[in-house]
Amino acid sequence: MKTARFATVTEKSGKPQTYLALMDPAKDRTLQAAIKAHRVMTLIQNSTGKAADHGLVGFEKGTNRQFLIFPKSIQRFAGSKVVGIKYDLFKSPELPKKDRAPRPKKRKPPVSVRRKSTASPDLNVIPFATETADHESHDVAQLKRQIRQAMSFLEEGKEVAAFNTLKKALEK
Repeated sequence: MKTARFATVTEKSGKPQTYLALMDPAKDRTLQAAIKAHRVMTLIQNSTGKAADHGLVGFEKGTNRQFLIFPKSIQRFAGSKVVGIKYDLFKSPELPKKDRAPRPKKRKPPVSVRRKSTASPDLNVIPFATETADHESHDVAQLKRQIRQAMSFLEEGKEVAAFNTLKKALEK
């Protein structure tokens, strides 16, 4: 079996368009017309293993297949295995505007309206609890000291002393 590069086929016959077969291929007029004009390539996509995708000129039934329809005949590549599939060389079909999804309308952000407060300014003040913050930071600092001491005990190989230090830290 001869081998041909996908880039060479697209160079000679144009960019292909993917074709989605939604009905029995024997009853699909578009596909049958392309087959008779020698413009169909079957891409075989391996879902298992590391084998690269490759194409066969013509229509081949089976699973894991994708069909490409070229603008010009690819009969000169008949009997060839097409390798080096570059999916970026496919031509995507242009949808008519009536079939496109509508674009979302741009909304203007709401204008925030500031209202002046009628209450006295003293009612809006939240007291800051400095005593609680200082007490918590002292407890955190003491806990860190105890954890560091337990780590130094572990580095010295004193596992029991480290365990007792951590146990005391949790009891507080």
